[in-house]
Amino acid sequence: MDRVILTITSELFDEADRRQEVSVRANLTVRALIEEIRREFNLLDAGYRLTLAGQREPLPLDRTMEQLGLQTGAELVFARDRHRLDQRVIARGGQYFEPVSQPGRAFLREAASGQVFTIDWQPAIIGRPDAANPITAQALAVDVSTLAEGRTVSRRHAQITERGGTYYLEALNERNPTLLNGQPLTLGERRALSPGDRIRVGLVELEFGMQGLSS
Repeated sequence: MDRVILTITSELFDEADRRQEVSVRANLTVRALIEEIRREFNLLDAGYRLTLAGQREPLPLDRTMEQLGLQTGAELVFARDRHRLDQRVIARGGQYFEPVSQPGRAFLREAASGQVFTIDWQPAIIGRPDAANPITAQALAVDVSTLAEGRTVSRRHAQITERGGTYYLEALNERNPTLLNGQPLTLGERRALSPGDRIRVGLVELEFGMQGLSS
């Protein structure tokens, strides 16, 4: 099957990954390519667009690479489509997030200091900001940079998501493990959380809790 090699750039990617070279099938639609990019970079399904570099109009979603005449070496720009954004999304630090069903009910408490971080949006990223890009702090639900052992935590270490009132923990960094009740999570694994569960990221220990429920 024919393939084309494209360069995709986006400000939504991490700074080190803002220019990606990808090999895609010539019969892949723009819509399918957008979905693959969204999943690869763990982006909220809030509406995105692809445009040819230097162009303003987005590529038609249901046209294939072949139908559009895209050839190896073409450069595409991936960005949010502000006309298709879900009105429920939360914008923080240049990123979009989805609110949890009961904002503020779930929380993490740091064991050493007792500091509490409420879970208001998802994915609720646990990590520390990029010193070269301070705005990234706004996108962190759990910013450990002020904690004594915060430097041992990766910038995007782990995340918490919620579906139907159940909260789940996922690891985001393969080299710097995330532990739940002493057991490491593998990358891509998702485990349900219960009040009293202990989460360890780097040398920081956090306890998961929910308002109105004792651990």
